[in-house]
Amino acid sequence: MSDEPQPEAAGLPDTVTGPYLRERVLQGAKFQHTSAEIASIVYYDGGGCSLVTSQGTEHLVPRRYWARPVSVCEIARGRHTTVFTVDLPTANGATFFPTKVTLRWEVTDYQRVAHMRLASIESDLGPEIVSRLRQVSGLFAVEDVQRADQAILAETETDRWADFGADVGLRTRLFVEVDTDEMRKRQVAEAREQTAQRDAVARRLEEFAHLPTGSAEGRLTYLMAMGDREDVADVIAMMREDEAQGRRETQEFFLRMLEQGRITSPELEAFLRTRVLASLTQGGFAPPVAPGPAVPGPAVPGPFVPPPRELPRPEPEDTPPWPGSDRPEPHTPQAYTPEPHTPQAYTPEPYQPYQPDGPRRRRRDDDYWNAAPEGRDGDGR
Repeated sequence: MSDEPQPEAAGLPDTVTGPYLRERVLQGAKFQHTSAEIASIVYYDGGGCSLVTSQGTEHLVPRRYWARPVSVCEIARGRHTTVFTVDLPTANGATFFPTKVTLRWEVTDYQRVAHMRLASIESDLGPEIVSRLRQVSGLFAVEDVQRADQAILAETETDRWADFGADVGLRTRLFVEVDTDEMRKRQVAEAREQTAQRDAVARRLEEFAHLPTGSAEGRLTYLMAMGDREDVADVIAMMREDEAQGRRETQEFFLRMLEQGRITSPELEAFLRTRVLASLTQGGFAPPVAPGPAVPGPAVPGPFVPPPRELPRPEPEDTPPWPGSDRPEPHTPQAYTPEPHTPQAYTPEPYQPYQPDGPRRRRRDDDYWNAAPEGRDGDGR
């Protein structure tokens, strides 16, 4: 037996299914810990074990002073997550809720984990999780997946799940996501697709219902927006044919009116003849052919246009003649032209002081100092 220490694998494996990783048998007299991600439970001959981590060594079971390590169990340190899927039964028991379970765990008792050899969380704790959750899921039908999810969430938040995993040396937290059965998903998807198709058909029927009562421009705009180029070309050709047919019918109607003499106004008859003849040339009838060499073949008669009729004109009413001398002359009003006004400047008269012999006038206040005092007899004496 060699006294050299046995090196251990450094770090955790790529996939950690559980806290218990592996056990190694030591061939030397010493043990050397090299990984901070792993905790080692070292067992000695004659009894005793120690917990060795990157923080130091803790003796869990007393050993002899010169005891030699014989084996070591490696336990994963830190927080880890294990995800697996279970089927929870529904109320009738015929279908299941596909449920995603996420278990977050952390080792609190390394010696117990090594003793229990908890190598797989799904295999060791999965059946207990299903046993607890099926008591809640069995109360709901497959259609009530949302209520079942809420009930299971409330269940996992209770104190019943607070110490889940403590008996094997773990501290855990459970997260559950309840899903719908695949058949139920297909049914819901088909129902939603049918509902969407019905809504689309109802909207198109509503839009089509307004087309017959709308204008031609509105119908053309709608068809151009909904169809492709070929459909739009067909619609335009159809509308043009309808318009040409309408013009022909209108022309034939006016021709019959003219032929039967139902137009009593000469102005209206002239106007209709001008418009009808112009429309006959532009509305699809054969226009007049320019003179040229005759081509043998049957003659094609042109459209019949009745000749214009002379309608009786009303005679003017007899008015009595005016006598030659008594005929009033036409009055021509003359425009009023005002005379120009020339303003004259005002020139005040010069002020004359009071004279005793002169004409008497009323004295002003400013004449008091310039006038002699008047006597009692009025002559100034």
